[in-house]
Amino acid sequence: MKSNLEPKIIYEDKYFLILNKPSGLVVHPGNGVKEKYTLVDWIKKQNYYNKKLLDNYRFGIVHRLDKDTSGLMIIAKNRGVVNYFKNLFKNRQIIKKYKTLVFGNVFPKTDLIIASIGRKPSDKKKMTAGRGKYAKTKYWVIKKYKYGKYVLSYLKIRIYTGRTHQIRVHLKSKGWYILGDKIYSKQKLRLLSNKIGVTNLFLQSYYLEFKHPVNDKIIKIKIKTPNHNKNVLNSLSIAEN
Repeated sequence: MKSNLEPKIIYEDKYFLILNKPSGLVVHPGNGVKEKYTLVDWIKKQNYYNKKLLDNYRFGIVHRLDKDTSGLMIIAKNRGVVNYFKNLFKNRQIIKKYKTLVFGNVFPKTDLIIASIGRKPSDKKKMTAGRGKYAKTKYWVIKKYKYGKYVLSYLKIRIYTGRTHQIRVHLKSKGWYILGDKIYSKQKLRLLSNKIGVTNLFLQSYYLEFKHPVNDKIIKIKIKTPNHNKNVLNSLSIAEN
């Protein structure tokens, strides 16, 4: 696998591991996936991988991140642990937090967004708010920045459900577009993202918290903001909150 798409192991024991997935790495191969390498290819090369135990259990992948989203993912090492984590996600017993930078003067400083999410009738590759399944997102404003006439808001996000493109769709429903978003953002904002230096989606899964499948210990994993994202933030002027 190309080095810039190589996931980094953040935590590992005999039951599961936690990866930092880079932006650009597709999780599953499938119809319409043009990328030569996926996370599944990487998993198959690991010394713990057992074809008989995991091939029919989605290769130990118990949740997903979009191709363009970077950050933390849990990979189970056996069938029992796969089922354990699937139940945790189903019952919303895993805390998942993200950081993102959006175009827009986000207000109030913290709020819940509760809006169903489903496929967009006119474009099946996109999701839209106001139809489909229940979805719940909470955000907090960390800091606000300026770029020319634009205000940008740096947010911490917690999702309580795991719908496809949930964060992007919920923020878009409020008129806030994530920098580097090539799917939901407006053309002029995509061009502006490039000028700012953001070429990949500015969305990182940086925190996971859950109960260990065997010893009941509370696992808390947090990773730092990628250097590229830090450099972008440092290049911007601070705005008044």
